[in-house]
Amino acid sequence: FIAVHVNAEATLKMADTYLKTKNYLKAKEIYIKYIEDSKLAPDALIGLGKSEYFLGNYPEASIYLKRLLRDFKDSPHVNEGNLYMGLSLLKLGKIKDAESFLNKVHSPYEKQAMVGKAWIAFHKGDLKFVEQVLNKLDKKDFYDPETALLKVKYLTAIGKPVDALKEF
Repeated sequence: FIAVHVNAEATLKMADTYLKTKNYLKAKEIYIKYIEDSKLAPDALIGLGKSEYFLGNYPEASIYLKRLLRDFKDSPHVNEGNLYMGLSLLKLGKIKDAESFLNKVHSPYEKQAMVGKAWIAFHKGDLKFVEQVLNKLDKKDFYDPETALLKVKYLTAIGKPVDALKEF
C-alpha cells in the first residue's frame, strides 16, 4: 500500500508539471484519477479545478473547487481554491458570489484576487477602485492577459482609447 501511495504522489507531481507547462488536458487526465483518494483528493481537486479553469471550463472548475472547499477545509489549498473559485464564478457572471470568495484570499494570491475584484468593480462602474488596483500593480503583472485587458478596458472607459491602443 505504501509503495502504491508513493507512486500515486509521484504521478500527481507529474500532473503538477503538466499544469505548470500549460498541458492542461494531460494534467486533467491524471488529477481525475485521484479525486476519490482520501489523502490525495485535495491535491487532485485543486489541480483539476485549475486545469478546468485554464481550459475555460468554468462550471467544471467550480464543481471541483467547491468540493475542495467544502470537504477539505484544513487543506493548504483552501486559499488558492478560494482564488480560482472566485475567478471561475466571475467568468460565469456570478459577481456577488465571486466577490465573496475573492475576499477570502490572502498572501501569496492577493494580487490575483485584487485583479478579480477590480474586474468586479469595473462591472459595477467603480472606475476609481479599478484605477487604484492598476496603480498598485508592477509592470510584470500586466503580462497576464486578464490584467492587460482590464487596463485597456479601463483606459477606454475613461476616454483614453489612444492610450489603450498603446498597450498592444
